[in-house]
Amino acid sequence: DGEMYAEQGILYVYPYNNPWNWMNRQAIDFTDEIIDVLFEHYGLAQDLPIVSSGGSMGGHGALVYSHYAKRTPVACVTNCPVCNSVFHLGERPDLPRTYYSAYYGEEGTIEEAAMRYSPFHLAKTMPKIPYRIIHCEKDKSVNLERHSEAFVKEMLTYGHDISLEVVKDRGHCNLTLAAQRNFEKYILDSILNKDIK
Repeated sequence: DGEMYAEQGILYVYPYNNPWNWMNRQAIDFTDEIIDVLFEHYGLAQDLPIVSSGGSMGGHGALVYSHYAKRTPVACVTNCPVCNSVFHLGERPDLPRTYYSAYYGEEGTIEEAAMRYSPFHLAKTMPKIPYRIIHCEKDKSVNLERHSEAFVKEMLTYGHDISLEVVKDRGHCNLTLAAQRNFEKYILDSILNKDIK
C-alpha cells in the first residue's frame, strides 16, 4: 500500500502500537507524535491533508483517532471497523483480555474506558469530515448490523457526511477487488482534493 500511495506523492504512515491498543490514549499520543515529527522533519505545510484509515481494530482506531487527533484528518476510510466498543467487549470470548491490555490504568472501569473510545458513543462529537465505511456482509468477527450499520445511522442523526458500502458474500475484511479499489479511491480523492462521494 505504501508504494502505491508513494507513487501518488502521498506518505503512508503505519504506527506500530501495542497490537491490542484499541486506540487508547497512549496510541493517540504516539500517533500524534509521529505525525508531528514528520511535519517538522520534512518542513510540511501545516494544512497538508491527513486521512485516517484502517480495517477491523485498525478501522476502530481510524475512527477514534479522527475524534481525538491533534491534527484533524480531512477524511476517515475504514474496512469492517469495530464501531461499538462497548458491545464488542462481549462480542467474542477473546476480547475482554485485549481491552484489559489497552485500558489498564485508565480512569474508571474497562466498560467506561471502552465507551470513551467507542465511535458509536462519540458520534455526536465526531469531527465534520467525510467518513467512508466498507463492511463485508458475512463478517463473523465484527457484526455488520451492530457496528457499521448502527454507527452510520447514529452519525446521520448528527448530520455527518457518512456512507456505507456493504460487500456481498465476503467475510471479515475480505474485500473484493472493486471494494479495495473504492477504499483506495476514497483515500486518494480525499488527499488529492477530488470528489469522494
